[in-house]
Amino acid sequence: MTIGASHHPRLATRLDSLTGLRFLAAGAVFGFHATYLTVGPVHDALVVVFGRGGSGVGLFFVLSGFVLAWSARQTDTPAAIWRRRAARILPAYLVAWLLAGLAAAWLTGWTPWRAGAANLLLVQSWIPRESIYFGWNGPAWSLSCEAFFYLLLPFILPRVARLSARNRLRLAMALLGMDVVLALVAGFATARETSVLDSQFGWVGWLVYVCPLGRTPEFVIGLVAALLVRDRQLPRIRLPLAVAGVLAVYAVTYASPHFATQVGLLVLPFALLIVALAQQELAGSRSWLAGRRWVVLGEWSYALYLTHHLLLQAAQRAAGEIGGAVAIAWVALLFVAALVVACALFRFVERPAERRLRGAPARAMLHREATSARSATVREAARHG
Repeated sequence: MTIGASHHPRLATRLDSLTGLRFLAAGAVFGFHATYLTVGPVHDALVVVFGRGGSGVGLFFVLSGFVLAWSARQTDTPAAIWRRRAARILPAYLVAWLLAGLAAAWLTGWTPWRAGAANLLLVQSWIPRESIYFGWNGPAWSLSCEAFFYLLLPFILPRVARLSARNRLRLAMALLGMDVVLALVAGFATARETSVLDSQFGWVGWLVYVCPLGRTPEFVIGLVAALLVRDRQLPRIRLPLAVAGVLAVYAVTYASPHFATQVGLLVLPFALLIVALAQQELAGSRSWLAGRRWVVLGEWSYALYLTHHLLLQAAQRAAGEIGGAVAIAWVALLFVAALVVACALFRFVERPAERRLRGAPARAMLHREATSARSATVREAARHG
């Protein structure tokens, strides 16, 4: 796969701030799911902050498109892309799948094999039944969407790379408009919520929020954003303004009594935030999200996302709904426990399995990419003498 003649050496640059951002997205999803465990003032406080924390999944989708376009190689083939993505997501996913089966047997006394089979095959989000797409391991539905995005990537990226800046922006605006229309439709066609706990999607809500087709625009917008940043076709976006935009629109989503509407409203602020972080880092000014601690947490974020809901379900089975100071202690303890589990899954499963399946140590591969980028920079400098 050739991503276009305008390939630039900077494309191989690692953007650590985006890795740190992944942890914030996973933390938002954890906070959202923690609302189901608590009652009383603690629950109300969590809802104020994390009532729309499920939107962290949308941030993951935009980030995924951006990072995959950013890290693409001119020599990539579809098989190479799919092999790398399988090595990246499948080992931890399969371990989490097994843990979810054990948890289901313990929590309910039976094993929902239909949901388990759909989850194992990564097709659960294509089936418009809540017992399937949220069954087995609830958060894993988004990996079904990601698998679809990975299948599309080798065919979409070269075509978008060949577009002019104007046509890239037109494509992004068209996709954004599609998301907004879908959100409005969901607002009319899905049941109104009386609380954050009673979201009822129905068929339209599934299409907008869960179905891979409904979430593809976010992925492609992220992909387009990466190419625009790569080719310096966007004006500088100031990080404080981008952060303010995300917070403002996040607050606005509470005005809608329909959970699914957050998809169309937040995709543009998320994309602008990612662009601002990337531009700032490329300009040599690293944000606090690029610090070593945040990068490590970002590396754990995938494992955290896959396993945190299982811990929360186990805690709810053990303690029921809890409130007061005990609830604060429970949520804090569970978050720490989720980080410990995520660290173990990353260090002992995700990272070593990825290295083995990709056929080379990750550090060696990064070294080769960095060396190639430096060589390309030297050649270009010599050419312009």
